[in-house]
Amino acid sequence: IGMRVAARRPDREHPFGHGRAEYVSALVVAMMIFLVAVELLKESIKKLVAPETVVVSTPMLLVLGASILVKLGMFAFNRALGRRIDSSVLTAAASDSLNDVVVTSAIVLSAFFATRYGWNVDAPAGILVSLFIFYGGVKIAREVVTLLIGGRPDPELMKKIEREVLSGEGIAGVHDLIVHDYGPGRRMASVHAEVDAAADMVKIHESIDAAERRILKDLGVPVVIHMDPLPMDCDRTNALRAKVEEIISTVNPRFSIHDFRVVEDGGLKLIFDLAVPGEMPEDERAAALKKIEAAAEAVEPGCKLVVQVDSEYAP
Repeated sequence: IGMRVAARRPDREHPFGHGRAEYVSALVVAMMIFLVAVELLKESIKKLVAPETVVVSTPMLLVLGASILVKLGMFAFNRALGRRIDSSVLTAAASDSLNDVVVTSAIVLSAFFATRYGWNVDAPAGILVSLFIFYGGVKIAREVVTLLIGGRPDPELMKKIEREVLSGEGIAGVHDLIVHDYGPGRRMASVHAEVDAAADMVKIHESIDAAERRILKDLGVPVVIHMDPLPMDCDRTNALRAKVEEIISTVNPRFSIHDFRVVEDGGLKLIFDLAVPGEMPEDERAAALKKIEAAAEAVEPGCKLVVQVDSEYAP
């Protein structure tokens, strides 16, 4: 049901499609796994307090053995297909099948020890299995909740998008790459491309359009590329940028800058965007910016920094 809902086309209320319904259904599977783990734990504790005789028969063992084989096949199939089509619900179903294999195998082992040695290990085995199942449910739920909330995008996908953009004629650099995930196979992206301000803007626009088409064709990701024209061959600008980059690297080596421009109308202004780690608190960002401003004033007396602080979304 979750996959059928996820496959529905976009409508007025859901312009980006229904792909995240698959994440919701995977979360439902995780909740069902939790329920199985809790119920198994309760029953095992009851049997630990009041042990029951383990009854074994040949038909029962044959059925259990056959179910293990079937569930192993379901696990392998769902896991392989889930990885191939990037389906979280199939991955959750594969985990559920593996849980069934573990539970059934524990039953068979308990029956073996009971008949061969007279050991009743049904309750302890049930407790261990329930904890194993609960851990599997936690793992699935954590992964799915991250997808629903919005986690870091796939690093390999971001590298591919960057390479495709940089392969365009006249594009010198990229930054502010953001990937939005609306479900498996439903990703969208936006990125800024740095180009020479002295270049032919019509040709640059054609190059950017071509890059957008390549990314959609090769990666299946619709992307919007924003053009940032910058002075590339200005010695004054390049020298000041090098000084600012040196200052920033001493404050925090994880910082980077882009969209660097110099304005000397009524005083020296250095305008740029400062990319900082997304998890960095606001007070630490403000303190770092003050250090950068003070160091820049010491190097270039009278200069004023006009800085836009951006969060770095890439891994």
